[in-house]
Amino acid sequence: MRWLAKIAHFVIDVCYPRRCLRCGRGGELVCSDCLAALDFSLEGDLRGLLWGDGQRVYLDGLWALLTYDKLAKKLLHHYKYLGTRDLSEYFGHWLDEFASVPEVDLVTFIPIHRRRMAERGYNQAAEIAKRWAAARNVPCRALLRRTVYRSKQAASRDEAERRAKTRGIFAPVEADVDKNCTVLLIDDVVTTGSTFNEAARILKKAGYKRVYGLALAHGD
Repeated sequence: MRWLAKIAHFVIDVCYPRRCLRCGRGGELVCSDCLAALDFSLEGDLRGLLWGDGQRVYLDGLWALLTYDKLAKKLLHHYKYLGTRDLSEYFGHWLDEFASVPEVDLVTFIPIHRRRMAERGYNQAAEIAKRWAAARNVPCRALLRRTVYRSKQAASRDEAERRAKTRGIFAPVEADVDKNCTVLLIDDVVTTGSTFNEAARILKKAGYKRVYGLALAHGD
């Protein structure tokens, strides 16, 4: 129940007050000074990553808000691996406030495998997507599932190998929505764009009209 959740959050805030993950100042997980230190300068359509690699591009647009620098990496490490789930509030707000994307009808997210979900307890992309969707008053639905599990050690930095490994890792999920719509696909980080592009391929194959991609950060 919502009132129980509110009480739980109040108790946690009293017993474990928030502190900035960068400087330690009390009050917020990211204080105003450290927010100003983040690099929000990344601009432009990132589909060039895919065109330059010779891939067929299924995305209708791909953008990221932050450069994946030392501070962004630290925040995302806390979020994904140290259980600081409340950072999704900040990430969703920043995307809503600072990221410029076309109007969309539906929001979805890059899925994680059920084994990863069991390990982590939540899908980091889904949490961000839900925050953004709520702020924009747009429905958020799970439209994809991940069919292949890979450990972190299996990740590849080589673009051709990474592209090959992303092929076939997603399957569509039936949802009670009008597929003749524009979808925004959200993830935390975009590197080569191959994962986003494969997700867009599956969504378009399932009948969705237009697919845009949005990530919190871009970089290796």
